[in-house]
Amino acid sequence: MPTMIGTRRALFPFLAILVFTSNVRDYQGHYFLWLVPGIRLVSANGLASSNGPASSNGPALERALIEDHPGYDPYEVDCPNPRPTIRNSISISPEEASWLEKRRNNTVWAIRDFLSRANISGFDTNGYIDKVANNATALPNIAIACSGGGWRALMNGAGGIAAFDNSTMNSTLPGHVGGLLQAATYLAGLSGGSWLVGSLYVPQLTSVQNLYRMDPNAGTSLWQFDNSVIKGPATLSITQYYNQIIDEVQNKGGAGFNTTITDLWGRGLSFQLFNATDGSPSKLHIF
Repeated sequence: MPTMIGTRRALFPFLAILVFTSNVRDYQGHYFLWLVPGIRLVSANGLASSNGPASSNGPALERALIEDHPGYDPYEVDCPNPRPTIRNSISISPEEASWLEKRRNNTVWAIRDFLSRANISGFDTNGYIDKVANNATALPNIAIACSGGGWRALMNGAGGIAAFDNSTMNSTLPGHVGGLLQAATYLAGLSGGSWLVGSLYVPQLTSVQNLYRMDPNAGTSLWQFDNSVIKGPATLSITQYYNQIIDEVQNKGGAGFNTTITDLWGRGLSFQLFNATDGSPSKLHIF
């Protein structure tokens, strides 16, 4: 039976690490749990590569981009051929099972490096990894998720993801947890946490550092949270900003779909989170 390590959400959301293993004895009684304000663990879409922050997109994302649409308003498309069917969700799909085997094999080096730096007393890291390296189902299956909680969840979650990323400066020093992101299989977010995950995934899984680092070509960074959603980005006047958002939401209504204040709020957020023209209205359907 799988072993699950996690935490319940109390006064504040948390970051937890969920570890599944097919054999409890493989861990020799050692389990790993880290808590950081701002993130709570769930399962969802996965990381495609353990070789660093950047990765290739899976088939679902490729299809969404192929059917790209320049505006925010919904539109009709031809049904896929063959038409997809609703499957029994008791188990994962064959496609995910195939992907999991590849992904977990790609995390071997990251798990070995992470456990070696953890220097757990009485635990033979190399012996354990050598024993299970050729059996993907015996490897830890690590999932990370960012909880809901608006801007607080996004910012605290970003701190956790940055700490887990081995590309972050000093994240692999003794006592730090860099490399856990590269060892993970799943990364997901809920509400405010999904703002973070979406901001990372649209540019094909970049790093948190790249989101707030100054782009020398643009002369600015993507994340400019000192400019509020009410005010809009520095590159647009307030009049331009509101006219654009209102026009896009009205186009959705004109297409026959109900609109609410959430549409206005979501379009405002997109200017803060997506590195694309006009807040990337055409990419919002991915989420």
